[in-house]
Amino acid sequence: MKKNLNYSLWIALPLFVLGSALLPMPSRAQFVYVANSLSGGLTGYSIQSDGSLKLIPGEPFAPGIAPGSVAVDSTSGYVYALGVALGAYKLEVNGALAPVPDEPYQVGPNPGSVAVDGRGRFVYTTDSGKRIFAFQIRNDGSLRKVPGSPFTTGDYPGSLAVSADSHYLYVQSATYPRSDLSVYSIRSTGALKQVPGSPVTTGINPNSTVVDPQGKFVYVPNLDGTLSAYSVGSQGILTPIKGSPFKLGFEPGLMAIEPGGQFAYIADLSNPQNRIAGYSIGTDGVLTPLSGSPFQVGGTVLLAIDPQGPFMYGINALGLFGVAITSDGSLKALPGSYPVGEMPSGLAIAPKP
Repeated sequence: MKKNLNYSLWIALPLFVLGSALLPMPSRAQFVYVANSLSGGLTGYSIQSDGSLKLIPGEPFAPGIAPGSVAVDSTSGYVYALGVALGAYKLEVNGALAPVPDEPYQVGPNPGSVAVDGRGRFVYTTDSGKRIFAFQIRNDGSLRKVPGSPFTTGDYPGSLAVSADSHYLYVQSATYPRSDLSVYSIRSTGALKQVPGSPVTTGINPNSTVVDPQGKFVYVPNLDGTLSAYSVGSQGILTPIKGSPFKLGFEPGLMAIEPGGQFAYIADLSNPQNRIAGYSIGTDGVLTPLSGSPFQVGGTVLLAIDPQGPFMYGINALGLFGVAITSDGSLKALPGSYPVGEMPSGLAIAPKP
């Protein structure tokens, strides 16, 4: 059963925003999926031409998984939901999700995040046992464990991010007083190998990892009020950008970068209305606040961006809401909100297959 929210929760997700212009929606439809870890299942909506949402018939999907994270294989049209197990689903034309053969798949205890590489070859998940599970995606969307999986990582692994070229996997590890970001090269088999110099130190309690679309920079907002920023060198080696970590002046939540690599957005969790701060990205990777930032567009608990339209979607105390991205990078709230399940903890957008 769907309901409005009456609690505060945020989950860090690596996500991207569509370019710097308010463009018309493409003819191909998009779908929004919310992972509800308490009520179980995925709430699904289709995105309309004006950014409004329409409930997909047959939802909620993925019953029994109690998903806390969701990821999309946009190349082949599959959705993967991570909860007590890893569910795999074929995306139908109307946005409905149909289980693929042999799902669900067993993962470790207290699973964390799920990510799919951009070429639609591999799925990665984490668990509380300092492990990364790797799966190869078969032609029918079913999964096969990658040889050597699971792979060891740092304590309390958090969010996952895959580089734009699908060559590297980034994994957060949050321990006090030190928090780390580990970097792995993705081999042709899907196996992982830690790159030289990995892990690198971040601020305290990192809550998302974002890679710019050109693969030149990696950003990690930290709950200690700082932003760790790195340039990506050969073999994926990370070097702190001059001045990093940067003081933000607020408690940062989620971060997103538009595919052109011009603008970045960070949720301001220290403000009662949870504003979103917008920045331009310099050629050196340094962020400069946009005119009019921070933008008062409603609280942001989860965040996902329509990759083919000018709309951002998030979760606040009222449910699922939308934001339009304008030509100068500023944000404008869309009217209305939409109900979701209990304790939403994952959000993703999929294209129509």
